[in-house]
Amino acid sequence: MGDIILSGGSATSGGATADNQTSGAQKTQIVDAGGDAATVTSSRLDVNAVITQISSTVDSTNSSTTPLGSNASFTGSAIDVLSWDRVTVMVFSDQSSASLGLKIEFGPDGTNWYDASTFTFTAGGTSPNSGQVFSTAVRGHYMRVVYTNGASAQGSFNLQTILQPTFEGADIIDLQTTAADYQHAMLTKSLIIGKSTAGGGAGSYVSVKVNPSGSLAVSSDLASVGGTTVALGQTTMSASIPVVVASDQTPIMVIAV
Repeated sequence: MGDIILSGGSATSGGATADNQTSGAQKTQIVDAGGDAATVTSSRLDVNAVITQISSTVDSTNSSTTPLGSNASFTGSAIDVLSWDRVTVMVFSDQSSASLGLKIEFGPDGTNWYDASTFTFTAGGTSPNSGQVFSTAVRGHYMRVVYTNGASAQGSFNLQTILQPTFEGADIIDLQTTAADYQHAMLTKSLIIGKSTAGGGAGSYVSVKVNPSGSLAVSSDLASVGGTTVALGQTTMSASIPVVVASDQTPIMVIAV
């Protein structure tokens, strides 16, 4: 809001005083920063707002087409990304990057970088996907891109960084379309937990165990399945005779009645 003009007087500031407010009948006028009076239509103040839609934009300070030598690096400039939700980096080169050679870094002040998404670019893709695209959500006030080349000097290089105002997900395809390697997918991770029913931690939720190779650990005797102990092998039922099947027996059809 601009200065308040009292009718018959000049611009004033601050609260009312005996000099600028005597009877309470005085009127005020609203002016803009340029000194022009605000207009009124049907006793309502006119408000003219210009709304500009924010669209994705290329960040030239974190983009490059200059080939890198063996193990050389490109470091972009720190940029304020508070107005953006997502950073997408498209990379093309005839040489692969170093392991985890692409870093999209985030920090609070443009100097210190405390968090990063890291990726490895692998050369050799074929058209129409000869390059690769890497994307992550904004997680700090400032962002920059750092790319480190692999052991072989590049003959060609194109790194383009795009700032996006909204999240743009992976490819969306029809249900009848067969999934293929060239389609982009969203990477998700999950953690399996279970509710413990015994021991000191009964009733608490704990992580499901895996063996050293990362495979899901399963009891060899299928103990306590659904609250009932189930043992492998055969047991005798009423009026039945156990049958032992040879280890080299061909498949046997079993009909449940």
